Amino acid sequence: MDEYKGNRDKINDIFRLRTGIDFEENPELKSEKLMGIKLNVPVRALVLLLLDIEKETGIKIPEEEVLNNNFDSYIHILRIVEAAGEYKNK
Repeated sequence: MDEYKGNRDKINDIFRLRTGIDFEENPELKSEKLMGIKLNVPVRALVLLLLDIEKETGIKIPEEEVLNNNFDSYIHILRIVEAAGEYKNK
């Protein structure tokens, strides 16, 4: 579980860097669509988020998660990273 906490911290840091959004200070935004009207995160930032998350966590985000529009909110991205981390550690 400590690894997940570390990943959450890393992901939040990456989000702050790439989008200016701190999801720990704004937990009500965690389930909002990143490219939705409320957050309006540019596609370029999502690509950088993906690359940064893979680099910082050592986890490969499955391509099908991105293609199936699951890389769309903070909470979904965190679930993907946690699932990929569990798979990696087996």
